[in-house]
Amino acid sequence: MKIELTREQMQAIKNESKLIINNEEWDYEDQGNEEEEDERGKYYSHIYKRPSDGKCFRINLFYTRYGYKDYGFESSGQDNVAYEVEKKEIVKYEWVGVR
Repeated sequence: MKIELTREQMQAIKNESKLIINNEEWDYEDQGNEEEEDERGKYYSHIYKRPSDGKCFRINLFYTRYGYKDYGFESSGQDNVAYEVEKKEIVKYEWVGVR
């Protein structure tokens, strides 16, 4: 399920204000993943829970990088969509050196 968000709702997320969708205040659950940055910009994701049915949604924020040495970030490149997600346990195995 995807929910289209308004510019004002995206601004509320950016400003860490209350997120209200369809007259319902969503609960902030978690930062979806660590901040990632590459030559194009910074990526953030936030997880919100809709109280009426308990479903969780990921909202991605992308800040476009501009400039070279004295660079900054621009936030106009958002997709303005909340994507339904669920939390799952993932087991990861790695080979590590033995001392």
